Amino acid sequence: MQLEKLGVIFSNGINSQKARIQSIIGLNAKLNLEELKTYIHKRFYLK
Repeated sequence: MQLEKLGVIFSNGINSQKARIQSIIGLNAKLNLEELKTYIHKRFYLK
């Protein structure tokens, strides 16, 4: 997908506010793009 190549992280099951907060937390923790994707997917998909 073209948006994925630009760094968009797709997420089903969480609203935009939660996704935004999780992104802020990950970025403040100095995660790179791949680490951020892993963090978000583990946080919301492996429960």
